[in-house]
Amino acid sequence: MENYTGGSSKLTALTETVIECIEQGHKILVFSQFTKVLKIIEKRLEEETIAYSYLDGKTDAKDRIKLVEEFNDSNTKRVFLISLKAGGTGLNLT
Repeated sequence: MENYTGGSSKLTALTETVIECIEQGHKILVFSQFTKVLKIIEKRLEEETIAYSYLDGKTDAKDRIKLVEEFNDSNTKRVFLISLKAGGTGLNLT
């Protein structure tokens, strides 16, 4: 909507869920069909100082492996933002 200045209840709910899951020791995979949405989520995570990994179609194949290994092994990066197209096959996340 043009000139809308309010917030996003979906983004607020996602943020609350992510924080709650992190506090409980879980890792979270967030998939979106739209990279613009992932960028909005990325900005919110940065505002909340939540460490995350990000993968979309522009991510180089070598970097994908590194990101997956880092996410699997890390105790600090608890959130992985993934484009549906980019994350559809070949990822082994734990």
